[in-house]
Amino acid sequence: MLNLRERPDGGEDILDAVVRSLTAPRYVPTNLAHAMMFIRFVVGCAGDDHRALTGIFTEARILRDDGAFVPHELAQLEETFDWFNRELPCPPFASERWPREAASWFKDGAQTAIARMWTIVHLLEEHDVPTRVLRSKSPGKVLYEDDWQVVVLEWKHL
Repeated sequence: MLNLRERPDGGEDILDAVVRSLTAPRYVPTNLAHAMMFIRFVVGCAGDDHRALTGIFTEARILRDDGAFVPHELAQLEETFDWFNRELPCPPFASERWPREAASWFKDGAQTAIARMWTIVHLLEEHDVPTRVLRSKSPGKVLYEDDWQVVVLEWKHL
């Protein structure tokens, strides 16, 4: 049987070397240490300027207010809106006097919220509303941030 603690040449034993390598501090470049992807769901087609696209919450509210949804779709939308109102903070759009073009982006760690967004996407697509998912590591100048999202003034190029 191989004894991992003893080496015939008197060098460091294998177990100590493995433990040392697993617990040693690692160098992580600063620009990668906090790398995060941000995600935004919008209404629009490929090639449209991302800064001119409407978020899917706004478009879903417009369709709802116009009476476009049948009862089961409306119930699904309202349940989804209720979940967001209950589970995520609402950025202070009204009180902060942000520019009209300020846009909300999810942090990539907000997986439950992102999964819920697909319910709205499917409802919009059922009504022939084109949707897109935008992804960026740097979507713009941050005006607001919480654990799940940021509100930014979007850069010209993502």
